Amino acid sequence: MQLLWRILQIAGWYLLARAVTGKNIATTPPSHVNSSSSNSNRGVSETFTEDLVVKPLQDGKTLLHFEFRTEQIFAMDNQELRHHYHLFPRQIGEIALQNNVEELHLSFTQGNWRQGSWGYPPVSSQGVGAEVFAWISGATQEESLDKWKGLTNALSGVFCASLNFIGDDNTSMPQLAFNTSTRGKRSSSSSSSSSSSSSSSSSSSSSSSSSVPGRRGVLRHGFLPRENVCTENLTPWVKQLPCQAKSGLGVLLNPHRLYNMDFHSMGMSLAPAVSAADDGQTGLVYKQHVTVVLNPRTFGLDRNWTLGELMDRGVDAACPVATSSTVRVVMPESETRVLPTPMRKETLGGQDTYVYDIQKQNASEIRFEFADSTNKKEAQQRLPLVEAHRHVNGHGG
Repeated sequence: MQLLWRILQIAGWYLLARAVTGKNIATTPPSHVNSSSSNSNRGVSETFTEDLVVKPLQDGKTLLHFEFRTEQIFAMDNQELRHHYHLFPRQIGEIALQNNVEELHLSFTQGNWRQGSWGYPPVSSQGVGAEVFAWISGATQEESLDKWKGLTNALSGVFCASLNFIGDDNTSMPQLAFNTSTRGKRSSSSSSSSSSSSSSSSSSSSSSSSSVPGRRGVLRHGFLPRENVCTENLTPWVKQLPCQAKSGLGVLLNPHRLYNMDFHSMGMSLAPAVSAADDGQTGLVYKQHVTVVLNPRTFGLDRNWTLGELMDRGVDAACPVATSSTVRVVMPESETRVLPTPMRKETLGGQDTYVYDIQKQNASEIRFEFADSTNKKEAQQRLPLVEAHRHVNGHGG
């Protein structure tokens, strides 16, 4: 009798859930299925990729650049599909829609990038503190300004930062900076992104308005130089990832290592997805990045260590919803041995690069064996032909 009652109870819950969701639970795909295939029948395609670049530097430190990319594509004639969220973070999408954001960039930086020793930075340089700039559309300047204030207040709540202190006194409207080369590119047209970026850069730099050609929005820029970066900013940032810190490269984001560093930069960007083909589709590209420069000797590691030992965490598997999960090791000019054998080799910035597929190989077991520092030759650092420096001095309270 108890067994019969249990069966009837389960059947009742099944029918109730089916009536509420309108789906057959038995045929609903699990959450770890790639959304680009499971949502295609609804006119929405979402993809997620994760990538880590590891570069040993000539002064004995190590650069790690994490980049996570979420792309949402939907039919241009059905803007209601923008309200669908599966992999794409709902918080960011709703904030952008509510405040008429066409493009958004946010970054938190701590420490100074030493270009003379480390070369070019993997992301655009910015000052220490918090920086945010966005293109916001509005019928009038007053409406655009109200949306800008709403955006900074919303981001302040999401990322536990003091962005709500960005006001009229520390907000600018750049006339020539931040051109259209920052716009997102559809993954299908990535091969032509470099040429289109250069052409858009030259056309936008000659504009004398803060409205970039091709946009209806007004560019506004805010900066908080005294904003400190800590774990309370990293925690909500990690929650924007589909797999958070439970699997994939997000597991390596150990705050005890990330904030014991020489340089740290964390940020996100939201930009429209640009398609080279006129396929009647549009979308959004959401990128998240973390760039850190660590000194392995700080953690008791000398010449031989693994990636798992450096971050004090192990990666058991790639993020299940990621279509691509890679670790790229940029080989230094000095004698360095990297194990195991990579899946393939390529060139990144003119240097040989080992590429590991985390869906088939364990990222935490990538091992670095460096030559004795007494016998290591000084590597020739590639520096730009033109450099500019700015020094600000002052005194008083």
